[in-house]
Amino acid sequence: MKLKEKMATRSNSLQWGHNEFEIAKYHPSKYNGEGVYTDDNEWTDYFDVGESVTLCHYLEMEMRYINTIIQILELTDCSFVTLVNYYNLRGYLVERKKNRPVSIKLNNGKYFYLSDEDIQLLLFSKVLKENSRISVGKLGNIIKLLLRNYINATICNESRKVYLEFPGSYYLWLKCPVQYHTTVSGIVKSNSLFLNPRNSSSCQ
Repeated sequence: MKLKEKMATRSNSLQWGHNEFEIAKYHPSKYNGEGVYTDDNEWTDYFDVGESVTLCHYLEMEMRYINTIIQILELTDCSFVTLVNYYNLRGYLVERKKNRPVSIKLNNGKYFYLSDEDIQLLLFSKVLKENSRISVGKLGNIIKLLLRNYINATICNESRKVYLEFPGSYYLWLKCPVQYHTTVSGIVKSNSLFLNPRNSSSCQ
């Protein structure tokens, strides 16, 4: 499904109305008046690596998300987070003893071969479960698993009222207390991402 089709579906979702912030890699100038992203050539998936995005560029973008999330959690005094609504999407692909090569068949019939890092991430995903408690300093691999669509989960700290979720296509939904909103905006901008990019007033 093209990104603009995904966005049209998501813009009609009641769930979006309950989220305070949307963070994305997509430039605000490429959305139309209905909040739909219009560049069909944009990469939207980890499995686009080697096709519409280089591995180097992908890893750079992935690190922007990791830095953004960790900085927001540090800002809000979250030392630990909990994984809720956890679901392992791809763990079945690997066993404790690595079997190589490991590949995923894509919708276009092509195969995406997993790197050694992918396999290690998938092995790590097998020890995670609902309500796993993770220190913020060790969250990097969790974020990679989420961004690469290997797992689904909401990252939260109930006591600090902070909630983070990836609904897909490299969008990040964030809820946090109002006193942090201005600083969150600065963190997003400093990592070359965009806050509420479908709102033209948020262009950075």
